[in-house]
Amino acid sequence: MKVKIFSSITSTDDLENKIANWTKDFNPKIISINTTAQSMCDYYLEQPSTVCNFWVEYVCSIIYE
Repeated sequence: MKVKIFSSITSTDDLENKIANWTKDFNPKIISINTTAQSMCDYYLEQPSTVCNFWVEYVCSIIYE
């Protein structure tokens, strides 16, 4: 068993394209797929601290043989 992890801060379509490129020449036997979307943000260090950047990071982990 092996694990492959893909991530994207653009969109789920970008994540899907990365997976499609990986499986194009290599046809793995996929055992399970887990996809998550995590809200991320950066803060200014000034007081009171405020958000300066906000994005969503999409991560997909694939267990395969």
